[in-house]
Amino acid sequence: MEFVYLFLVCLASSLIQCITGFGFAIISMPLLILLFPIKTTSAVVAVASLILCTQVAFKMIKHIKFKVVVIPIISAFVGRTIGMNILMTTNENILKTILGIVLILIAIYFIFFKEKIKIKPTNTNGVIFGFSSGVLGGLFNTGGPPMVMYYMLALEDKLSYIGSIQFTFAIENLYSVILHILYGNFKVSSFSLSLTALAAVTLGSFSGCRIIKRVKDINFAVYFSMIIMGIFLIIESNIP
Repeated sequence: MEFVYLFLVCLASSLIQCITGFGFAIISMPLLILLFPIKTTSAVVAVASLILCTQVAFKMIKHIKFKVVVIPIISAFVGRTIGMNILMTTNENILKTILGIVLILIAIYFIFFKEKIKIKPTNTNGVIFGFSSGVLGGLFNTGGPPMVMYYMLALEDKLSYIGSIQFTFAIENLYSVILHILYGNFKVSSFSLSLTALAAVTLGSFSGCRIIKRVKDINFAVYFSMIIMGIFLIIESNIP
């Protein structure tokens, strides 16, 4: 039953990521840590995210703006190293509370402030948002929102945005997978969980890339779900 749950969560999350450009870990992490330890979940989601983003980036390779992604990727490497260290040394309930707060803040930003706060696509901002993405990515694989905020302004074309951000996430997640291996977060059980997740994201990326041009907006539903999951995580992790 756990594997069915894992498959369905990863399938739904991968569809959302293909359509919106981010969201796989933001949806899957809070749902999966209800059943699995947070370190194991983070490792499995990192592998699934790597495969998902690689598949989408490969399908949209002609749209990737390689000059734009270099600075954010390098900055994200530094952030991911720091985020992973925090993950390995912090109490799980504290991490769940932090994740819940992060989800709520991200949703509030996208609902109320996305159109009001303007961020210039400068090299300095590329470093700032790349580093921020890396820290969140190292902690929970939720590095999407800072990159979304930056790339949405740096790349106005939708297909260039999707291709470039998925390429960025693929490189970031490859680094995260290496860190998880070095830290010993991949146990024997992690491999069977990873295979299930990989099957789900492969189906999700295939389906998502076929419908990406037809879907106009599912963002509000995603943001509302993030708020609900964030509140639940904060309450659940603070109940004795």
